[in-house]
Amino acid sequence: MRTMMNAHLIDTFTKLALLASVSACATTPPSDPARPGASVATLPPDLDPQSQGLASAPKPKVRETQRERITPDDEFRQQRPAPAPDPEFTIPKVIRFKLANGLPVILAKDSDLPLVYVQLVVRTGALADPTGKAGLADLTADMLDEGTAQRSALQISAEIEQLGASLGTGADWDHSTVSVSGLTEVMDRALPVWADVILNPAFAEDELARVRENRMAGFQRRKDSPPALADIAFGRAVYGAKHPLGWPQNGTEETLPTLSVAELRAFHKANFQPNNAVLVVAGDMDEAGVRKLIEPLLKGWKGRAQKPRPVPTAKPLAKSRIFLVNKAQAPQSSIRMGLPALPRKHPDYYKARVMNEILGGSFRRLSLNLREQKGWTYGVYSRFSTHQVPGPWQIKGEFVADKTADSVKELLSEIEKLRTEDVPQGELQEAKDALTRAFPAYFSTMRQVAGQMAALVLYNLPNNELESFQKKVAAVTAKDVRDMARKYLLPQKLAIVVVGDQASNQEPLSKIADVELRDIDGKPIKP
Repeated sequence: MRTMMNAHLIDTFTKLALLASVSACATTPPSDPARPGASVATLPPDLDPQSQGLASAPKPKVRETQRERITPDDEFRQQRPAPAPDPEFTIPKVIRFKLANGLPVILAKDSDLPLVYVQLVVRTGALADPTGKAGLADLTADMLDEGTAQRSALQISAEIEQLGASLGTGADWDHSTVSVSGLTEVMDRALPVWADVILNPAFAEDELARVRENRMAGFQRRKDSPPALADIAFGRAVYGAKHPLGWPQNGTEETLPTLSVAELRAFHKANFQPNNAVLVVAGDMDEAGVRKLIEPLLKGWKGRAQKPRPVPTAKPLAKSRIFLVNKAQAPQSSIRMGLPALPRKHPDYYKARVMNEILGGSFRRLSLNLREQKGWTYGVYSRFSTHQVPGPWQIKGEFVADKTADSVKELLSEIEKLRTEDVPQGELQEAKDALTRAFPAYFSTMRQVAGQMAALVLYNLPNNELESFQKKVAAVTAKDVRDMARKYLLPQKLAIVVVGDQASNQEPLSKIADVELRDIDGKPIKP
């Protein structure tokens, strides 16, 4: 009873305080509909006299001395200030040398902070997965820190955590990595754990079973994600079942159970070799430190990597086709649209980047049309995914369900416009500025610096490639943009993936291009 009475008193006092606060606010001038930004204080429903069937409370008088404050409309507000000059930016200086076992080293020394980032980059990734073994490279990298001949997974985690350091492993399409970072003073204790993970992974059966089980659960969850299903279906539609880019990088429910400990060990032995890797060090460590702390740990690491298997050549579709994955009664549709494009080392790379920025960069043509003007999507963009082999160019976005077919038409219209019309000089300059002025941000952290340096090796780029980025972008012309659009954006040969409600979308989509039904794994559905 006491608890209920106290609660009632507290509630009463709260309402009285709120009434007093509202009354005080009501002494300000009432809002004028003709003046934007003004507001009227209103009572919450449980305190409003009218909502309780009571007579309206008398309005308080407004003091005549009160006046609304207005910010003077000074002349300097009439014109936008000119932008300041771009700050000078220089690429971090690096030195290159080799360890005694032949492992190349790229060192970017920076002693501003007592931090070090060390990464081994192996030049083999998911593009090397054999047919029917999707996820092999990714699973191998994931298992490296799940126990070694000397340390269990828990011991590895505990040692690194006690030092306040970080250790990570992973794989991408073009490479696999093992990295460690932390304070300069702890690297002498963190690096031996890092080297043990690289050289002596156990690939224990029980650990593999646990990791596999976690991954299989993740595969089940992604079935409920239309964007994830669209990405899977897009890869299969563009590259087919016999190309590595046609499979999910981390594998499928069919391939993952077939990956054995023996296959993981064989992949590691064949590819984790000094002649197939590069060591990237960024931060508070010099060459003497590398030779003192790292070289002794890797001195016994010798061998030659196997030649990578050739990757099949991918070609665009002979005719544009829509691949429809049914997600019954979905409130929005996930749309992917694209085709195979170019590798990173292609001479068209910079021209194509500028062209794509105009079409599908942040708040560029696609976004301004379908988001800002039509309100059919929260966000849409396009990009080139460049690898050692030709990666895809694609458009990605999530769209209102009843505007699915209309959205596809608008995307195709924007592509055609870029192919046939010259880009205004102002729009071209904005796109180039967006790329060149954002470029310094790619070097904000030690990890980013290491990634930029590693890319030079992964894609066999010249050592001065990063220094020439801004100059090459600035040299792109309006004619280059139109030429790139005509060369790489082929509206007659696009793979168009839609994950959405089949019942409402199949007929209107069929008026745009032939529709082929696919299941949630991106596989064709047989009639």
